[in-house]
Amino acid sequence: MDKRKKEIDIIDFSGKNSGKGADILVPEFVDSNSRSHHEKKVHKTDFVLPLSPAYEGYPEKNSDARRTREIRENQDKKARKSFRWDRLVLFILLLVIALCAWLVYKDFNSEEKFDSAAAVAPLYEEGLTRQGGANSETGEAVVHDDIVVAYEKDNNVICLDAGHGGDDPGAEYKKIYEKDQVLDVTFLVKAFLEEDGYEVVLTRDADMTLSLEDRVNIAEAANAGVLVSIHRNFYQRGELASGVECWINNSNPADAAKLADMILTEINKLGLSDNRGVRMGTISDENKNYKINRSKCTSCIVELGFITNKNDDALVTTNKEGCARAIAAGISGYVKSL
Repeated sequence: MDKRKKEIDIIDFSGKNSGKGADILVPEFVDSNSRSHHEKKVHKTDFVLPLSPAYEGYPEKNSDARRTREIRENQDKKARKSFRWDRLVLFILLLVIALCAWLVYKDFNSEEKFDSAAAVAPLYEEGLTRQGGANSETGEAVVHDDIVVAYEKDNNVICLDAGHGGDDPGAEYKKIYEKDQVLDVTFLVKAFLEEDGYEVVLTRDADMTLSLEDRVNIAEAANAGVLVSIHRNFYQRGELASGVECWINNSNPADAAKLADMILTEINKLGLSDNRGVRMGTISDENKNYKINRSKCTSCIVELGFITNKNDDALVTTNKEGCARAIAAGISGYVKSL
């Protein structure tokens, strides 16, 4: 393109008038009229350019801005990444809380009836029968190892039965066995009753296997007026079940009910466990009776709380002596009330 020179007043970069004579390039026009018109209208202010010092600073400022923007973008990326992890952890936590809440709701709103799942063996319901022997529930003489035992009730003689033993550990929880706990308590109850002047007979004084028939026969052979069998309860759902209870014959004999109530009253004074009361029959069938409660003695089975409940365990661990003294006091109180 052909360029033309034109003399006009211009402003130099310092802002002062440089005078006439400066050469500038005038753009090519389509025709002579347009060029002539433009030459008349040209003014020095039309060609003022930005000062070079101001322009030279832009690249440096743009570079700083770019670095600042990059730093912020990196920080934002890290923040977004961290936030995603936070959301994941929060979601998992809410899921766990919801699951726990559902399990608790299910436990407390289950239509399934409460079943204490006691550690008293099913054997205690039916009892054992020796060939040719008579049933002690009939009131007749019983056969024990071919020896006929005539029973004459003596309320000053008390028989204590430490449940289970030997091959039968009873309830077991965290390597702790019912048979061991109840034997320890039984020894203490015996000592307290003997201090009070009673003759005490034990069905077992060691970790030995003993049939239910033998336990009843030992008590009746000693003419015991009272037979108390000591046990622990067990519940598969752990801590949900707690409390001390007594089981008696389903006919609700007044003497057995009084004995059981007095024992529970004394244990309740310790304040360590709930009182579940006196119950009749068996857990699975109220029309049946545990073998112990079919003896001719005034009898009851004492369940010293649940081995699966830490509060109940205090009865036979941290306050074992107090528990034994309470059982002895209940038995003694019953006998003295006769």
